[in-house]
Amino acid sequence: MKAYPAVRSLVLVAALAAAVAVAGAPSLALAAPSAQANLVSNGGMETFASNGLATGWDPWWQTIPNPGNGSLNYAQPPDFAPETNPVFVHGGGSSAHIGRNWDPWFGGIRQTIVVAPGSVVRITAYGRVRASTDHYPAPSDTAVQSRMQVGAEPNGSIDWAAGSVVWGGQGNPHDTWQAFTVDVTAGAAGKVTIFLATNYKGDSRFHLDAWWDDVTATVISTGAPQNTSSAPQNTSSAPQNTSGAPAATNPPPANAATSTPDADGNIIYVVQAGDALWSIAARFGLTVDELKAMNGLTSDIISIGQKLIVATSTPSASPTPTVDPNQPTADPNASPTSDPALASPTPEVDAAATLAAVETQAALATDTLATGTVCALLWNDANGNGVRDAAEGLLPGGQLAVVDIATGAPVQAYTTDGVNEPHCFEDLIAGQYTISAAAPGGYNPTTNTSTPLEVTAGSTSTLEFGAQPRAGVEEPTDTPPTSSSQALLTALLFAGGVVFLLLAAGVAGFLFLRRPRAR
Repeated sequence: MKAYPAVRSLVLVAALAAAVAVAGAPSLALAAPSAQANLVSNGGMETFASNGLATGWDPWWQTIPNPGNGSLNYAQPPDFAPETNPVFVHGGGSSAHIGRNWDPWFGGIRQTIVVAPGSVVRITAYGRVRASTDHYPAPSDTAVQSRMQVGAEPNGSIDWAAGSVVWGGQGNPHDTWQAFTVDVTAGAAGKVTIFLATNYKGDSRFHLDAWWDDVTATVISTGAPQNTSSAPQNTSSAPQNTSGAPAATNPPPANAATSTPDADGNIIYVVQAGDALWSIAARFGLTVDELKAMNGLTSDIISIGQKLIVATSTPSASPTPTVDPNQPTADPNASPTSDPALASPTPEVDAAATLAAVETQAALATDTLATGTVCALLWNDANGNGVRDAAEGLLPGGQLAVVDIATGAPVQAYTTDGVNEPHCFEDLIAGQYTISAAAPGGYNPTTNTSTPLEVTAGSTSTLEFGAQPRAGVEEPTDTPPTSSSQALLTALLFAGGVVFLLLAAGVAGFLFLRRPRAR
């Protein structure tokens, strides 16, 4: 009976050891960091859509056809997929994987956040790359340049090629995680678009991979305080902005508007990236309706480089002179005075200048009205014959874009959802464009990926692009086989084994103490 306290001690020790073993097992669910100040949706890349994209994120990429002469200075659309291998996850249970086999690529994912105008936003994202012809765990080839970086467009534009995008420093984090940061001041639109970029142009390996995780966007400054001085306020009867949009807070770009009137006496503003009619109108003290009327606009669509009249030289009506009833009435028969101070000269009217101004406004109105429409769709060419058969449906997750041939700048872009296509790009100013399509991850194009097209006034064109599922898109040997579910099973088996061994040791000790004593 005296052995029972020892047995109880052994059992207690076994239980404590089992608890410690379970507590010390690998964490099965990491708590998400505090997101109170993070403006990014799904910055931890924890949830994904069926097309492989992280929820809340959209794809973007550059497409440059393969010249076929051995040059690697081209780019093809990458594939997008969730990553759950802990080796390639910075935090939480997953990361966003972007990659392609052999073909160079330049692209990534983007997200537009809402932030108060004038706020300084700090964007941080963790990136990692691997370039190799061998499968993991072979080391990455550090000679391959990935040019990873984070960018931000301060006005919410989704055009990654816009000159207004603020890009942070580049990095080449082979087989390691690196933080990429950029600060940007939000424009008057109250939106900022975040771009996560990797550029493998110029290199070819079987694995050209990139991973992004733990993206944050936090406000580090709310901008300059409002002017509260006692300077006289503008009390004129100029029309106020009635468009309902917030007033612009940024000064116009240095070269956006002429500082002196042009030959017709008009002040011209050149549309910049991220501009909207309401922001331009507010900048120059106009209403949207006034701005549209001055330029003959019939819609709110404007394009980069378009010239808008923001002030005219139309003379104001001459004021009606006030007559003093106490002054004698002038004798109508009196001869004209020779005193120039008392003379009432007739104002000279430059008829030629007036006619030129009218013709200029008419020309601008005509140019603006000369618009056309281009509709496009992307379909799943399952049999790869390049012909859209009746049973072949629409394809989500691809990109359609309209590019101005003269400038090379994207005019409009659209991500397909497989439901609402064909998508129509409306109010395209008459001119020459390239209409391009990029297949989603895991698909190869079966038709031309870009088509030059001339848009004329009142025209409507429809284009169809096909893509076929790529064979063997899955790369099971690319990463170690360990997954989150396997980690869970390993942890449970480990803990159960420890408990079993401790209980067995306790039973053995109990039997040893209960053995008959030698007399």
